[in-house]
Amino acid sequence: MNEVFKTKHPLFKEINTKFLNNDPNSNKKNFDVKLSDDEKKLIITNNGETEEYEVFIKTINSREFKCIHPDFKCIDPDNIENFDEKIIFKIVENDDQLNSLNNKNNKNFDRCIFLETFCSLSTSIDFQKDNPSFQYSIFKDGCIFDNREIINSNFQDCIFFGWAYFQKSIFKNAPNKISPFPYTTFSGSVFLDHADFIETKFESDACFNNCIFKDADFNGAEFKQYTSFYNSKFLESLYLSNSKINNIILENANIKKLHLTDVEIKGSLNCDKIKLQKKENEEAFSILKEMNIKKYNSISALYLHKKEVEEYRCTLDWKKNFIEKFILSFEKIASNYGTNPFLAMGWLLLIHSIDYFIRDCCNNPCNELEGTNFNIYKLNIIEFMESGLGIWFLIKIISSSILIYEIIKSFRMFSRKL
Repeated sequence: MNEVFKTKHPLFKEINTKFLNNDPNSNKKNFDVKLSDDEKKLIITNNGETEEYEVFIKTINSREFKCIHPDFKCIDPDNIENFDEKIIFKIVENDDQLNSLNNKNNKNFDRCIFLETFCSLSTSIDFQKDNPSFQYSIFKDGCIFDNREIINSNFQDCIFFGWAYFQKSIFKNAPNKISPFPYTTFSGSVFLDHADFIETKFESDACFNNCIFKDADFNGAEFKQYTSFYNSKFLESLYLSNSKINNIILENANIKKLHLTDVEIKGSLNCDKIKLQKKENEEAFSILKEMNIKKYNSISALYLHKKEVEEYRCTLDWKKNFIEKFILSFEKIASNYGTNPFLAMGWLLLIHSIDYFIRDCCNNPCNELEGTNFNIYKLNIIEFMESGLGIWFLIKIISSSILIYEIIKSFRMFSRKL
Protein backbone atom coordinates (compact mmCIF):
# COMPACT_ATOMS: atom_id res chain seq x y z
CA MET A 1 0.00 0.00 0.00
CA ASN A 2 2.37 2.72 -1.27
CA GLU A 3 0.44 5.96 -1.06
CA VAL A 4 0.98 9.59 -0.17
CA PHE A 5 -1.31 10.88 2.58
CA LYS A 6 -1.90 14.53 3.39
CA THR A 7 -1.80 15.71 7.01
CA LYS A 8 -2.50 18.99 8.80
CA HIS A 9 0.80 18.97 10.65
CA PRO A 10 2.88 22.07 9.76
CA LEU A 11 6.17 20.13 9.68
CA PHE A 12 4.99 16.82 8.22
CA LYS A 13 2.46 17.77 5.55
CA GLU A 14 2.75 14.49 3.64
CA ILE A 15 3.47 10.89 4.65
CA ASN A 16 4.61 8.53 1.91
CA THR A 17 4.00 4.96 3.04
CA LYS A 18 6.64 3.49 0.74
CA PHE A 19 9.24 4.71 3.26
CA LEU A 20 7.59 2.74 6.09
CA ASN A 21 8.57 -0.89 6.67
CA ASN A 22 9.17 -3.33 9.50
CA ASP A 23 12.80 -2.27 10.03
CA PRO A 24 12.97 0.40 12.79
CA ASN A 25 16.48 1.49 11.74
CA SER A 26 15.33 2.07 8.18
CA ASN A 27 12.30 4.03 9.38
CA LYS A 28 14.54 6.31 11.47
CA LYS A 29 16.49 7.18 8.35
CA ASN A 30 13.30 8.14 6.52
CA PHE A 31 11.46 9.80 9.43
CA ASP A 32 13.45 11.60 12.11
CA VAL A 33 13.85 14.81 14.06
CA LYS A 34 17.07 15.82 15.83
CA LEU A 35 19.30 18.74 16.74
CA SER A 36 22.47 19.34 14.78
CA ASP A 37 25.80 18.76 16.53
CA ASP A 38 26.15 22.48 17.30
CA GLU A 39 22.44 22.61 18.31
CA LYS A 40 21.86 25.60 16.07
CA LYS A 41 19.53 23.78 13.70
CA LEU A 42 16.75 21.24 13.93
CA ILE A 43 17.08 18.56 11.26
CA ILE A 44 13.76 17.07 10.16
CA THR A 45 13.71 14.00 7.89
CA ASN A 46 10.40 13.19 6.22
CA ASN A 47 9.88 10.66 3.44
CA GLY A 48 13.66 10.27 3.21
CA GLU A 49 14.20 14.00 2.53
CA THR A 50 15.89 16.34 5.00
CA GLU A 51 15.07 19.95 5.90
CA GLU A 52 16.87 22.19 8.39
CA TYR A 53 15.23 24.84 10.58
CA GLU A 54 17.27 27.46 12.37
CA VAL A 55 16.92 27.29 16.16
CA PHE A 56 16.29 30.39 18.26
CA ILE A 57 15.94 30.86 22.01
CA LYS A 58 12.68 32.07 23.51
CA THR A 59 11.76 32.44 27.19
CA ILE A 60 8.54 30.63 28.11
CA ASN A 61 7.32 30.45 31.72
CA SER A 62 10.61 31.96 32.92
CA ARG A 63 12.62 29.25 31.20
CA GLU A 64 14.61 29.30 28.00
CA PHE A 65 13.55 26.94 25.22
CA LYS A 66 15.09 26.12 21.89
CA CYS A 67 12.39 26.86 19.31
CA ILE A 68 11.75 26.81 15.58
CA HIS A 69 9.20 28.55 13.40
CA PRO A 70 7.44 26.25 10.87
CA ASP A 71 7.27 29.00 8.24
CA PHE A 72 10.86 30.28 8.48
CA LYS A 73 13.93 28.08 8.07
CA CYS A 74 16.16 31.10 8.64
CA ILE A 75 15.39 33.44 11.53
CA ASP A 76 15.83 37.20 11.76
CA PRO A 77 16.79 37.89 15.42
CA ASP A 78 14.77 41.11 15.40
CA ASN A 79 11.55 39.17 14.79
CA ILE A 80 11.90 36.61 17.58
CA GLU A 81 9.95 38.59 20.15
CA ASN A 82 7.12 39.04 17.65
CA PHE A 83 6.65 35.32 17.11
CA ASP A 84 3.37 34.05 18.47
CA GLU A 85 3.82 31.23 20.97
CA LYS A 86 0.80 29.50 19.45
CA ILE A 87 2.68 29.04 16.16
CA ILE A 88 6.28 28.23 17.10
CA PHE A 89 7.45 24.75 18.08
CA LYS A 90 9.17 24.23 21.45
CA ILE A 91 11.98 21.66 21.66
CA VAL A 92 11.65 19.76 24.93
CA GLU A 93 14.90 17.99 25.79
CA ASN A 94 14.20 16.71 29.32
CA ASP A 95 11.52 16.33 32.01
CA ASP A 96 12.53 19.54 33.77
CA GLN A 97 11.64 21.56 30.71
CA LEU A 98 8.41 19.62 30.36
CA ASN A 99 7.40 20.26 33.96
CA SER A 100 8.15 23.97 33.61
CA LEU A 101 5.37 24.14 31.01
CA ASN A 102 2.93 22.69 33.52
CA ASN A 103 2.10 25.62 35.78
CA LYS A 104 -0.99 27.53 36.84
CA ASN A 105 -0.82 29.92 33.92
CA ASN A 106 -0.08 27.46 31.17
CA LYS A 107 -0.97 23.77 30.84
CA ASN A 108 -0.57 23.77 27.12
CA PHE A 109 1.82 21.25 25.54
CA ASP A 110 0.78 22.01 21.97
CA ARG A 111 3.53 22.16 19.36
CA CYS A 112 6.16 20.50 21.54
CA ILE A 113 8.94 18.38 20.05
CA PHE A 114 9.85 15.74 22.62
CA LEU A 115 13.34 14.49 21.82
CA GLU A 116 13.30 11.89 24.60
CA THR A 117 10.75 9.19 25.44
CA PHE A 118 7.70 10.85 26.99
CA CYS A 119 6.81 8.99 30.18
CA SER A 120 3.70 10.30 31.91
CA LEU A 121 4.81 8.89 35.29
CA SER A 122 7.96 11.02 35.35
CA THR A 123 6.12 14.32 34.89
CA SER A 124 4.24 16.58 37.29
CA ILE A 125 1.14 16.55 35.09
CA ASP A 126 -2.05 15.54 36.83
CA PHE A 127 -4.02 14.08 33.93
CA GLN A 128 -7.18 13.99 36.01
CA LYS A 129 -7.17 17.74 36.66
CA ASP A 130 -4.87 19.55 34.24
CA ASN A 131 -6.54 18.46 30.98
CA PRO A 132 -3.32 19.00 29.01
CA SER A 133 -3.35 19.42 25.24
CA PHE A 134 -0.67 17.97 22.93
CA GLN A 135 -1.96 19.20 19.58
CA TYR A 136 0.68 19.15 16.78
CA SER A 137 3.26 17.70 19.17
CA ILE A 138 5.98 15.31 18.02
CA PHE A 139 7.05 12.30 20.09
CA LYS A 140 10.41 11.23 18.71
CA ASP A 141 11.17 8.16 20.85
CA GLY A 142 7.63 7.12 21.63
CA CYS A 143 5.42 7.84 24.61
CA ILE A 144 4.08 5.98 27.64
CA PHE A 145 0.62 6.89 28.92
CA ASP A 146 -0.35 3.44 30.20
CA ASN A 147 -2.44 2.86 33.34
CA ARG A 148 -3.49 6.50 33.61
CA GLU A 149 -6.84 8.21 33.98
CA ILE A 150 -6.88 10.99 31.40
CA ILE A 151 -9.54 13.73 31.34
CA ASN A 152 -10.53 15.61 28.16
CA SER A 153 -7.37 14.68 26.29
CA ASN A 154 -6.34 16.32 23.03
CA PHE A 155 -3.78 14.49 20.88
CA GLN A 156 -4.99 15.99 17.62
CA ASP A 157 -2.57 16.07 14.64
CA CYS A 158 0.36 14.58 16.59
CA ILE A 159 3.28 12.63 15.12
CA PHE A 160 4.32 9.49 17.01
CA PHE A 161 7.68 8.19 15.77
CA GLY A 162 8.12 5.34 18.26
CA TRP A 163 5.69 3.06 20.05
CA ALA A 164 2.69 4.81 21.57
CA TYR A 165 1.59 3.11 24.79
CA PHE A 166 -1.90 3.86 26.11
CA GLN A 167 -2.48 0.37 27.49
CA LYS A 168 -5.10 0.03 30.26
CA SER A 169 -5.62 3.79 30.48
CA ILE A 170 -9.05 5.34 31.04
CA PHE A 171 -10.18 8.26 28.89
CA LYS A 172 -13.15 10.23 30.20
CA ASN A 173 -14.82 13.64 30.33
CA ALA A 174 -14.56 16.00 33.26
CA PRO A 175 -18.01 16.28 34.90
CA ASN A 176 -19.59 19.73 34.76
CA LYS A 177 -16.51 21.29 33.21
CA ILE A 178 -16.33 23.33 30.00
CA SER A 179 -13.60 22.11 27.65
CA PRO A 180 -12.80 22.81 24.00
CA PHE A 181 -12.49 19.03 23.62
CA PRO A 182 -15.25 17.33 25.66
CA TYR A 183 -14.12 13.97 24.29
CA THR A 184 -10.96 12.02 23.48
CA THR A 185 -9.45 13.07 20.16
CA PHE A 186 -6.52 11.73 18.15
CA SER A 187 -7.89 13.09 14.86
CA GLY A 188 -5.30 13.60 12.15
CA SER A 189 -2.49 11.98 14.13
CA VAL A 190 0.19 9.82 12.52
CA PHE A 191 1.49 6.67 14.21
CA LEU A 192 4.67 5.61 12.43
CA ASP A 193 5.11 2.63 14.74
CA HIS A 194 2.89 0.40 16.87
CA ALA A 195 -0.06 2.03 18.69
CA ASP A 196 -0.97 0.10 21.85
CA PHE A 197 -4.48 0.64 23.23
CA ILE A 198 -4.87 -2.87 24.70
CA GLU A 199 -7.59 -3.05 27.39
CA THR A 200 -8.01 0.73 27.28
CA LYS A 201 -11.36 2.19 28.36
CA PHE A 202 -12.95 5.09 26.51
CA GLU A 203 -15.75 6.40 28.71
CA SER A 204 -16.16 9.48 26.52
CA ASP A 205 -16.48 9.70 22.74
CA ALA A 206 -13.27 8.65 20.99
CA CYS A 207 -12.33 10.34 17.72
CA PHE A 208 -9.64 8.79 15.48
CA ASN A 209 -10.76 10.42 12.23
CA ASN A 210 -8.23 10.88 9.41
CA CYS A 211 -5.45 9.11 11.30
CA ILE A 212 -2.58 7.15 9.77
CA PHE A 213 -1.62 4.01 11.69
CA LYS A 214 1.17 1.62 10.89
CA ASP A 215 -0.76 -0.84 13.05
CA ALA A 216 -3.10 -0.34 16.01
CA ASP A 217 -4.06 -2.77 18.75
CA PHE A 218 -7.36 -2.21 20.60
CA ASN A 219 -7.58 -5.82 21.77
CA GLY A 220 -9.87 -6.01 24.81
CA ALA A 221 -10.63 -2.28 24.72
CA GLU A 222 -13.99 -0.88 25.84
CA PHE A 223 -15.73 1.94 23.98
CA LYS A 224 -18.73 3.14 25.99
CA GLN A 225 -19.83 6.00 23.73
CA TYR A 226 -19.25 6.78 20.05
CA THR A 227 -15.98 5.74 18.41
CA SER A 228 -14.99 6.96 14.97
CA PHE A 229 -12.22 5.81 12.62
CA TYR A 230 -13.65 7.75 9.69
CA ASN A 231 -11.26 8.01 6.73
CA SER A 232 -8.36 6.55 8.72
CA LYS A 233 -5.62 4.41 7.19
CA PHE A 234 -4.19 1.25 8.73
CA LEU A 235 -1.11 0.24 6.77
CA GLU A 236 -0.80 -3.15 8.45
CA SER A 237 -3.47 -4.16 10.99
CA LEU A 238 -6.34 -2.96 13.14
CA TYR A 239 -7.06 -5.23 16.11
CA LEU A 240 -10.53 -4.92 17.62
CA SER A 241 -10.70 -8.49 18.86
CA ASN A 242 -12.35 -9.12 22.25
CA SER A 243 -13.35 -5.46 22.48
CA LYS A 244 -16.70 -4.12 23.66
CA ILE A 245 -18.07 -1.34 21.47
CA ASN A 246 -21.21 0.71 21.84
CA ASN A 247 -21.24 2.66 18.54
CA ILE A 248 -18.51 2.64 15.91
CA ILE A 249 -17.85 4.40 12.59
CA LEU A 250 -15.52 2.71 10.09
CA GLU A 251 -16.78 4.65 7.10
CA ASN A 252 -14.20 5.14 4.35
CA ALA A 253 -11.49 3.52 6.49
CA ASN A 254 -8.66 1.85 4.57
CA ILE A 255 -7.53 -1.29 6.41
CA LYS A 256 -5.08 -3.90 5.18
CA LYS A 257 -5.93 -6.50 7.86
CA LEU A 258 -8.90 -6.23 10.24
CA HIS A 259 -9.24 -8.48 13.28
CA LEU A 260 -12.75 -8.80 14.74
CA THR A 261 -12.65 -12.09 16.65
CA ASP A 262 -15.17 -12.10 19.53
CA VAL A 263 -15.90 -8.39 19.15
CA GLU A 264 -19.16 -7.15 20.69
CA ILE A 265 -20.98 -4.20 19.12
CA LYS A 266 -24.09 -3.22 21.04
CA GLY A 267 -25.18 -0.10 19.17
CA SER A 268 -24.74 1.21 15.65
CA LEU A 269 -22.16 0.10 13.10
CA ASN A 270 -21.30 2.32 10.13
CA CYS A 271 -18.84 0.77 7.68
CA ASP A 272 -20.01 2.41 4.46
CA LYS A 273 -17.31 2.48 1.76
CA ILE A 274 -14.82 0.67 3.99
CA LYS A 275 -11.76 -0.47 2.03
CA LEU A 276 -10.71 -4.02 2.89
CA GLN A 277 -8.59 -6.49 0.96
CA LYS A 278 -10.77 -9.60 0.61
CA LYS A 279 -7.85 -12.01 0.40
CA GLU A 280 -6.65 -11.09 3.89
CA ASN A 281 -10.01 -10.24 5.45
CA GLU A 282 -12.42 -13.06 4.63
CA GLU A 283 -13.42 -13.45 8.28
CA ALA A 284 -13.78 -9.68 8.78
CA PHE A 285 -15.96 -9.37 5.66
CA SER A 286 -18.24 -12.12 6.92
CA ILE A 287 -18.48 -10.69 10.46
CA LEU A 288 -19.20 -7.14 9.30
CA LYS A 289 -21.81 -8.28 6.78
CA GLU A 290 -23.62 -10.43 9.35
CA MET A 291 -23.52 -7.62 11.91
CA ASN A 292 -25.04 -5.17 9.44
CA ILE A 293 -27.76 -7.63 8.47
CA LYS A 294 -28.66 -8.20 12.13
CA LYS A 295 -28.79 -4.43 12.71
CA TYR A 296 -30.96 -3.97 9.57
CA ASN A 297 -28.25 -1.77 8.05
CA SER A 298 -28.94 -2.85 4.50
CA ILE A 299 -26.82 -0.16 2.83
CA SER A 300 -23.57 -1.17 4.56
CA ALA A 301 -24.38 -4.88 4.19
CA LEU A 302 -25.01 -4.42 0.46
CA TYR A 303 -21.77 -2.48 0.00
CA LEU A 304 -19.80 -5.20 1.80
CA HIS A 305 -21.51 -7.89 -0.27
CA LYS A 306 -20.63 -6.08 -3.50
CA LYS A 307 -17.04 -5.57 -2.33
CA GLU A 308 -16.77 -9.20 -1.25
CA VAL A 309 -18.02 -10.54 -4.61
CA GLU A 310 -15.77 -8.20 -6.59
CA GLU A 311 -12.68 -9.19 -4.60
CA TYR A 312 -13.59 -12.86 -5.09
CA ARG A 313 -14.09 -12.37 -8.85
CA CYS A 314 -10.61 -10.86 -9.14
CA THR A 315 -9.07 -13.96 -7.57
CA LEU A 316 -10.63 -16.31 -10.18
CA ASP A 317 -8.66 -17.50 -13.19
CA TRP A 318 -10.27 -17.47 -16.64
CA LYS A 319 -8.79 -20.86 -17.54
CA LYS A 320 -9.54 -22.68 -14.28
CA ASN A 321 -12.81 -20.96 -13.32
CA PHE A 322 -14.20 -19.82 -16.68
CA ILE A 323 -17.92 -20.33 -15.99
CA GLU A 324 -17.85 -18.79 -12.51
CA LYS A 325 -15.79 -15.80 -13.60
CA PHE A 326 -17.94 -15.30 -16.72
CA ILE A 327 -21.15 -15.19 -14.63
CA LEU A 328 -19.70 -12.77 -12.09
CA SER A 329 -18.17 -10.60 -14.82
CA PHE A 330 -21.51 -10.47 -16.64
CA GLU A 331 -23.27 -9.46 -13.41
CA LYS A 332 -20.67 -6.74 -12.77
CA ILE A 333 -21.04 -5.33 -16.29
CA ALA A 334 -24.82 -5.69 -16.36
CA SER A 335 -25.76 -4.08 -13.05
CA ASN A 336 -22.66 -3.83 -10.81
CA TYR A 337 -23.82 -6.86 -8.82
CA GLY A 338 -27.45 -5.82 -8.61
CA THR A 339 -26.83 -2.26 -7.35
CA ASN A 340 -27.28 -0.15 -10.50
CA PRO A 341 -30.67 -0.54 -12.27
CA PHE A 342 -29.88 2.22 -14.78
CA LEU A 343 -26.83 0.33 -16.02
CA ALA A 344 -28.99 -2.71 -16.74
CA MET A 345 -31.63 -0.49 -18.41
CA GLY A 346 -28.93 1.00 -20.63
CA TRP A 347 -27.80 -2.44 -21.78
CA LEU A 348 -31.41 -3.48 -22.43
CA LEU A 349 -31.98 -0.36 -24.55
CA LEU A 350 -28.77 -1.03 -26.48
CA ILE A 351 -29.74 -4.64 -27.28
CA HIS A 352 -33.17 -3.61 -28.58
CA SER A 353 -31.60 -0.80 -30.63
CA ILE A 354 -29.29 -3.34 -32.27
CA ASP A 355 -32.27 -5.64 -32.86
CA TYR A 356 -34.18 -2.81 -34.56
CA PHE A 357 -31.18 -2.07 -36.79
CA ILE A 358 -30.81 -5.73 -37.81
CA ARG A 359 -34.50 -6.10 -38.65
CA ASP A 360 -34.44 -2.83 -40.58
CA CYS A 361 -31.50 -4.09 -42.65
CA CYS A 362 -33.25 -7.36 -43.44
CA ASN A 363 -36.51 -5.67 -44.45
CA ASN A 364 -34.81 -2.95 -46.55
CA PRO A 365 -31.75 -4.38 -48.32
CA CYS A 366 -30.95 -1.10 -50.04
CA ASN A 367 -31.54 2.06 -48.01
CA GLU A 368 -30.53 5.44 -49.22
CA LEU A 369 -29.74 7.97 -46.52
CA GLU A 370 -31.31 11.27 -47.40
CA GLY A 371 -29.21 14.40 -47.16
CA THR A 372 -25.90 12.59 -47.75
CA ASN A 373 -23.62 12.11 -50.75
CA PHE A 374 -23.35 8.36 -50.41
CA ASN A 375 -25.56 5.28 -50.31
CA ILE A 376 -25.27 2.48 -47.81
CA TYR A 377 -25.63 -0.86 -49.57
CA LYS A 378 -26.14 -3.90 -47.40
CA LEU A 379 -26.86 -6.49 -50.08
CA ASN A 380 -23.64 -8.45 -49.44
CA ILE A 381 -24.34 -9.06 -45.75
CA ILE A 382 -28.11 -9.57 -45.84
CA GLU A 383 -27.91 -13.29 -46.47
CA PHE A 384 -25.46 -13.73 -43.60
CA MET A 385 -27.63 -11.69 -41.24
CA GLU A 386 -30.78 -13.58 -42.19
CA SER A 387 -29.07 -16.94 -41.63
CA GLY A 388 -28.07 -15.90 -38.12
CA LEU A 389 -31.35 -14.17 -37.30
CA GLY A 390 -32.62 -17.14 -35.31
CA ILE A 391 -29.46 -17.24 -33.20
CA TRP A 392 -29.65 -13.48 -32.62
CA PHE A 393 -33.31 -13.79 -31.62
CA LEU A 394 -32.38 -16.43 -29.03
CA ILE A 395 -29.51 -14.28 -27.68
CA LYS A 396 -31.82 -11.27 -27.48
CA ILE A 397 -34.52 -13.16 -25.55
CA ILE A 398 -32.04 -14.63 -23.04
CA SER A 399 -30.15 -11.35 -22.56
CA SER A 400 -33.33 -9.32 -22.21
CA SER A 401 -34.73 -11.74 -19.62
CA ILE A 402 -31.53 -11.62 -17.58
CA LEU A 403 -31.32 -7.82 -17.79
CA ILE A 404 -34.96 -7.44 -16.73
CA TYR A 405 -34.16 -9.64 -13.73
CA GLU A 406 -31.09 -7.48 -12.98
CA ILE A 407 -33.26 -4.34 -13.15
CA ILE A 408 -35.79 -5.77 -10.71
CA LYS A 409 -33.02 -7.02 -8.41
CA SER A 410 -31.29 -3.63 -8.47
CA PHE A 411 -34.47 -1.72 -7.61
CA ARG A 412 -34.93 -4.12 -4.69
CA MET A 413 -31.32 -3.85 -3.53
CA PHE A 414 -32.21 -2.43 -0.10
CA SER A 415 -34.99 -4.91 0.64
CA ARG A 416 -33.75 -8.20 -0.78
CA LYS A 417 -31.94 -10.75 1.35
CA LEU A 418 -28.21 -11.16 0.76
